[in-house]
Order: sequence, then structure tokens, then C-alpha cells
Amino acid sequence: MPAIYAHDLFGDRVHEHMEAELAAVVSRYRSAYQEGLQGPDIFFLLSSLVQEPGTALWCTSP
Repeated sequence: MPAIYAHDLFGDRVHEHMEAELAAVVSRYRSAYQEGLQGPDIFFLLSSLVQEPGTALWCTSP
């Protein structure tokens, strides 16, 4: 998976080539744009850190 930096760099390059109206919306909602640039990668990491309650019950000794 690419680093957060790579996603941000790509998003900045795309932003430079956007039409003015779209670029203005992205600039207004910059934090949402940057979060969206990360894609689902954060959820892959999150799923490996958090166990479902049912899984936790099956994986623990009595």
C-alpha cells in the first residue's frame, strides 16, 4: 500500500489540473478531499487491529 504521502502528492497533482469550479470546491473541503484520497487502506489496517466480539470469544481460552 502506498504511504499517506503518496496519496496526498497524487491528490495535489490532480488538484492542479482540475477545472476552476471543481478546484474551488476541493479547496473549500480540503480535509474531506484528503481523507478521501486515502481510499479504503485505513479500513484494512483498522480491521487487523479490531476483533469482532464473536471472534474474540472463539480465540480465547476458557
